Amino acid sequence: MADDPAPQPSQPRRHRPRLSELSRETTEDDLWDLDNDAGVPPEEPSDADEPADTGATTPPVVDEPPDEPSPAESETDEAPEPAAEEEAESSTEASEPEPAAEAPEEEPAAAPSEAPTPDVAPAPTKPEAKSPATLPPPNPREKISLAVMAVIFLGLAIWWFVGLFSDVATERLGSDLPDFPIEGNHGEVASASTFWRTPIREGEGRDVARADVSHLPVVTLRLNGGSGALRAIFRTDRGDFVGDSITRTFENGRFVDNGSNTMDFPATDGFETDGEYNGYRVGRERWTVEILEGPAANAAGSSFRSLFTTPISPERR
Repeated sequence: MADDPAPQPSQPRRHRPRLSELSRETTEDDLWDLDNDAGVPPEEPSDADEPADTGATTPPVVDEPPDEPSPAESETDEAPEPAAEEEAESSTEASEPEPAAEAPEEEPAAAPSEAPTPDVAPAPTKPEAKSPATLPPPNPREKISLAVMAVIFLGLAIWWFVGLFSDVATERLGSDLPDFPIEGNHGEVASASTFWRTPIREGEGRDVARADVSHLPVVTLRLNGGSGALRAIFRTDRGDFVGDSITRTFENGRFVDNGSNTMDFPATDGFETDGEYNGYRVGRERWTVEILEGPAANAAGSSFRSLFTTPISPERR
């Protein structure tokens, strides 16, 4: 047998570039150049290198005409720089501060425009008159409530009017006065009038009254004839006697003291203050005076009999 030829030296292993050695300027042509620089002929693709058929169809690769290399790529092909220098340059570029953005130029202020002329306001238009809304009629429950309220208000009004007029004297003036003339056994009294006045402290006709009295009740009697004596007794609204009784003698229809058919009979006691008198004026209760007749002024008390009793008017003279 012929001797076997000497075994062929094994082909050097294909050099694959590392990702760390690549730079941004590295192109696909440079990768192929690295393989050619190593002096290793390109290996033909074998069946083992082909990707396994996974059932998915790979789209055919369309050959495109090679792009014209840019000036940057040509410079890179001519003078490739080591990856270390490129990393240093990239770090230097990153460390350099970016130039500050230029401040935008201020636009010139716009010239003030002319003041706008005020628009003439339109004349106000009168609002349309709305028709008054009609209320729905009240239901039966509301009617009952209104009726109850009306009855309550009516009752309150009646109660108020009754209370208001209950304090007002409704008797006719002079209805409690006796009917004149009144004839007695010794004489006839034609009329009688009552009033209040300040006591007379000086003169012949001064009053016999206490010093602290400011208002005295007085009755004035007028005669029609006869001879005898008349006596006046004053009482309060509770029936208590006021002061002393006053007796006057008359002859032939004239009083002996003044020679006239008319004479005053003042009491010896009365009101001490104006407040008491004002209270009597607005009140309903009245003092009274009783007139009695007798044969003479010095006759016994049992010989005098009552002619009439009249209330004392609040009139002041």
